Amino acid sequence: MHASATPTARAIRSACAVVLIALGTGCAAPNRTPTAAPRTTASACAPAPLATTLFLRGSITTWALRDDMAFQYVCDAWVLNVDAAGPHEFRITDAQSHAVTSFGAAARGEPLARDAAVALVRGSEVERLENLHFTFSGAHTLRLKFAAGTGGTTTPMLTTRTIETTNLVGLDRGRAAPLQVQIAGYS
Repeated sequence: MHASATPTARAIRSACAVVLIALGTGCAAPNRTPTAAPRTTASACAPAPLATTLFLRGSITTWALRDDMAFQYVCDAWVLNVDAAGPHEFRITDAQSHAVTSFGAAARGEPLARDAAVALVRGSEVERLENLHFTFSGAHTLRLKFAAGTGGTTTPMLTTRTIETTNLVGLDRGRAAPLQVQIAGYS
């Protein structure tokens, strides 16, 4: 009897044929290239309304531009963690302090209240942009969000909250990395 006619030889040839067909027709092992997981929160996030980096400038920074005091845009607002003590004056500006991207108070007034959203003005909207005043008592998160107004306008709103360290993912010398600020009750 010829070796090619034995049941063992036929089984081996059949197995080889199946393997060759599988490799040649795409029936090989599935492609293991990782794909990005769907982002369910992406639709809830808005693009930054300003194409610039915003900084906290004031008595905390001796009015200098400091990278560690750069706000990070997170979903719908700019956020910055600040660890400071005592009363301070400040403004929020871009690197060149352009009037249209500088935010402060319209008039000299009372210090900002903790946990309250306060409307700010742009330097381009007033004759003289006044400083904001806040008494820090440790780690706080400053959150600047543009609220929709009438006729397509927006109002910059600033909220200052004490950081609840049990809900904070990261605090890095005043700067929160994107999507790391998780404060209970912040929306």
